[in-house]
Amino acid sequence: MPHAEADAEQASQLVLPHIYLELLPNIRTVSLAIQPKVSSQQKVEVKVIDGNFIFVEQEGSTTLLPLPVKVINDPLSPFRMTNLSAKDLTSRLQPDLIALQALLDSCDENRVPWSALELEHCVKIRCASCANVVVKEGVIRTWQDLPSANWAEMMDFWHCHKPHEAENQNNVDNDTTKGYSANNRLTVRQGVGFVDTLSFLFSPGDCSSVKMNLAFPVPSVFASSTVIEQVDQSHTLYCANCSFPLGLVDNSTSAWKLYKWPLSLRFDNESPCKQYATEYWITAELLSITESHAARKFIVRELERPEKESVLLWLFTPDLWFSASGFPAPQRAVKIMWKSISEEDEVILRRAPGHEELELSQGLHRQLRGALTTNQQLLPPQSQRFQDWQVSLLRRFAPAS
Repeated sequence: MPHAEADAEQASQLVLPHIYLELLPNIRTVSLAIQPKVSSQQKVEVKVIDGNFIFVEQEGSTTLLPLPVKVINDPLSPFRMTNLSAKDLTSRLQPDLIALQALLDSCDENRVPWSALELEHCVKIRCASCANVVVKEGVIRTWQDLPSANWAEMMDFWHCHKPHEAENQNNVDNDTTKGYSANNRLTVRQGVGFVDTLSFLFSPGDCSSVKMNLAFPVPSVFASSTVIEQVDQSHTLYCANCSFPLGLVDNSTSAWKLYKWPLSLRFDNESPCKQYATEYWITAELLSITESHAARKFIVRELERPEKESVLLWLFTPDLWFSASGFPAPQRAVKIMWKSISEEDEVILRRAPGHEELELSQGLHRQLRGALTTNQQLLPPQSQRFQDWQVSLLRRFAPAS
């Protein structure tokens, strides 16, 4: 009986061929890969419909999948498929140049939801795990975007006409009087919410149903080598209702930092709460670091267990669009190459240029590995590895997110 159930499950997974389409904007091509049913000897029929959909039929089973971008559909040009093996078919389609340019123009930045401008109309902030309200309606009257990381240090390099610096007759460092120095302390007041890529900063009095664990140091969601000391002195913030971790106490500001990924937001009383998969926030942070530090490779460690094998991520393609079986709409993503590295390799890579270090909490680290493993199966088998690297996708925020 168990064998019969396994066979039935396997048969159900083979009902439809797996389809993967990827837009390659640099060479103006949409690549198409189809894995027909393993047991089938019948041919696969493939059509492009209206330039916007791909239609696949095999043994009476049909699939209609939207293309990542509109393609040129010439009825006089035969649709050619190439057999890579007994299982795989590939082809390439030419995108409509007007549609391609319109798509690229709409995706020229690393858009991250829930900016200060968007939050002007936010009604409630809830715990995504149990829907418990953690910031009530009307508590935050003003929202402000925080500058990007290391902004104060870079002012010394980029500012041609710096703000007035008070004369210091005693030659004492007067960074605290500049108004833009890293030594200046950000003050978080009640009624004011600060926003950055991954988190919110609130005055503790603005948060409700949030409890603090004073017994253990917080495992930060994201930590770089420059903020590890600060993180080690902080404490975890939990939802008071379900004890789900929401953030940490930020020692530099004495504010409560709530991460975006475990939260959901409601922007009006008529619409449902909005939340995003953790995968999107991880990608947003990787892209943010890439923009600010020009780094494409990341040494990722698990903060609670630093002795555990680290992962080396290579942000190989920072922006692409794909369509795949199981997704009702095209997805924006990054292509990631990754592999596990030994402690000896990690020591060497830390000294190499172009590498950044990330320390993830155990939960985030597990979700990252899970997303990489799951999304790898979306790719054609021949594209899932490159030399000693694993290849996968991580979805990123699209303009309409």
